[in-house]
Amino acid sequence: MESMTGKTVLITGGTGGIGKETALGIAKLGARVIVTGRSKERAVTATSNIRVQSDNQDVHYLIGDMSAFTDIRQLAADFTEQYGNLDVLINNAGYLTDTRDLTGDGYEKMFHINVLAPLLLTHLLLPVLEQSDDARVINVTGGMTTGEIELDNLQGERDFKPGLTHYSKTKMAMEAMTYELAQRIADTGVKAYVAYPGAADTEMTRQITSNYLPFVMKLAYPIFRMFISSQKPANAAVSSIYLASSPDVQNVTGAYFNIKAQQKEFPTPIIKGDIPQQVYDMSVAMIGLENPIIEAVA
Repeated sequence: MESMTGKTVLITGGTGGIGKETALGIAKLGARVIVTGRSKERAVTATSNIRVQSDNQDVHYLIGDMSAFTDIRQLAADFTEQYGNLDVLINNAGYLTDTRDLTGDGYEKMFHINVLAPLLLTHLLLPVLEQSDDARVINVTGGMTTGEIELDNLQGERDFKPGLTHYSKTKMAMEAMTYELAQRIADTGVKAYVAYPGAADTEMTRQITSNYLPFVMKLAYPIFRMFISSQKPANAAVSSIYLASSPDVQNVTGAYFNIKAQQKEFPTPIIKGDIPQQVYDMSVAMIGLENPIIEAVA
């Protein structure tokens, strides 16, 4: 890992789990780190802990709810006003539930937080990212690659399968969106990557009960629980920290990295045909930006 002294990094969902471990690892490399969270109490505690453990006092927080477009816009505005420049954006915040709930903006909540939120925040922060000579956007994935991306069922509006199944579908959509995003913003100099963290013992994975899992996996559920309980969030943060800091990926974009920070091919269903373009265009329409790159830069 290279020194990140002089770099500024924003990490969503950085008050716990993999996000907090990512923030800690990057803070140890000397960067200025800003984490986001919904709870001020948790944010204060997390940033205080990271400062002590990293011996880096340049660790801060912003409050925002990724399930609300107004909060995301305000968070982007607050960041721009308070910090002014950004080298690395890590869209780590994720959401998993067993019910089909809609956000205040009218979108299914897992799809909103896992796909639309990182897309909107990235576009809103493009002006400050473009000021960096090595700007990077890292979108953290998860779940399993199962079946195909169903363009007529992105939000489970036709057939909603709870918990891990739909969560995985939204993460597949996020990967497709990121693949296309990298192409769309290539001329800005901003790079975009997908980081797969693997399973880890976090609040989110502890939500996964045998009721969430597909039938076949229910049989293996006790083993699954034993496996994730032995995995430390710090290990799951490796790929994000590597992508944020390594000079080896400075000229790489639109790439997928596994839990060992190794570049791998995107799963076939993610980049099949025009799936990335369609997922991206449909998501852009949902966040309400007709021409997001031009609007963000302007």
